[in-house]
Amino acid sequence: MSASSDYLEKKLLDHLLVNTAYAGETTLYIGLFAADPGDSGVTSEFTIGTGAYARVAVTNDETRFPPCSITGTPTKTNGTLLSFPTATTAWGTATHWAIYANASEITFTATTQTTTVVLVADTTVVVWVVAVKVISLAFA
Repeated sequence: MSASSDYLEKKLLDHLLVNTAYAGETTLYIGLFAADPGDSGVTSEFTIGTGAYARVAVTNDETRFPPCSITGTPTKTNGTLLSFPTATTAWGTATHWAIYANASEITFTATTQTTTVVLVADTTVVVWVVAVKVISLAFA
């Protein structure tokens, strides 16, 4: 299951229906969650700073997020692997992930394809596939 946040929905609706410019973000932040974060993204994220957990900052460009194919179901995958810091303590079980526009504005949430337990010394690398109304994330 995946969902756009209220923040992103408002930006897109204003862009489409009011012609308010929305160019997207130059840097995105990827976070991991132990449960569904909901539209706000304020619950169940692994604790930032605990066990070296931190959101991954990703430049929003065509290298990291190549353009969607013009045929078939529009799908988006990351063009490079996204690596979280090496865990210095166990973080917990990752069941969801999210994209943030900045430190506080969540834009998109989804479940992971597989539940992954992040233990001490694990380096979590993620690969995702985003398709129309279907979002998934897999751990490499």
